[in-house]
Amino acid sequence: MVMGRIDGVERGGQVLRAAPRPVTVDRDWRVAFVEQALAQRRAVSRPRQPAALTAAVAPAVSKGRISNATPPASPRPVKVSVPDKQERLRDAVHEAAHAVVAVLCGAQVAHAEIYPVGTEGQPAGSGGQCQLATWNPVLAQQEALIAAAGPVAEAVMLHGPRPSSTQIDARLTYGAGSDGARIRRLEPEVGWSMSPTSEVLPLVLRCWPAICALAVRIDRGRETGHRHVVAALGLSTNDYTRHPFELNAIRAGLRAVPRPKG
Repeated sequence: MVMGRIDGVERGGQVLRAAPRPVTVDRDWRVAFVEQALAQRRAVSRPRQPAALTAAVAPAVSKGRISNATPPASPRPVKVSVPDKQERLRDAVHEAAHAVVAVLCGAQVAHAEIYPVGTEGQPAGSGGQCQLATWNPVLAQQEALIAAAGPVAEAVMLHGPRPSSTQIDARLTYGAGSDGARIRRLEPEVGWSMSPTSEVLPLVLRCWPAICALAVRIDRGRETGHRHVVAALGLSTNDYTRHPFELNAIRAGLRAVPRPKG
């Protein structure tokens, strides 16, 4: 919860309102540039204010710290609730991770999206979906890895690059059609030689810049399909025959994923 407090000073029977005190919020490094992009979007969409007022309340973004205040519309403290925005961002990161790991496994992504708040018929425990345009026996062997990518990306966003198994398990849900249910259904009788969540964690970390770039796009409600995943991973745009070699290099750690521009 971010608050902007407005103090009133009484002089001659009149209450003079002082400019709101800026509130400084430390942003976690794991989503710093994602939050920065969202803050810039909000700044662009904010209605134009008089120059003096704009100078007093315009957000300043630098080195992972965001200072923001609320215009003095009322002498009462003004509260700004952010949990819904954080939850939407987490859902966007979840679906972006599914899309990225699916492409790394050789799939074609039809689209990835998050559901608007209050969507009827939304599956329980699900905030979005990532649909694949192709499915074959080879991809079926990687289904558990693709399913584990979303919860693991959430854990990385919330707890850093080395989340514990307990922190990852806390992001898994086991309702019908959920990621946890798919992983449990696919588990062999003898158990996993390496759990899908442990196996996919290095891929999520390696592709974190691409996941965050796609998460911003998904959060904005923009179309997000296979070509956008290809661009985020930095794959060749003029020679698709190179993609299998480039994807293998990324999975092996021999090719870096570029950071988002801007």
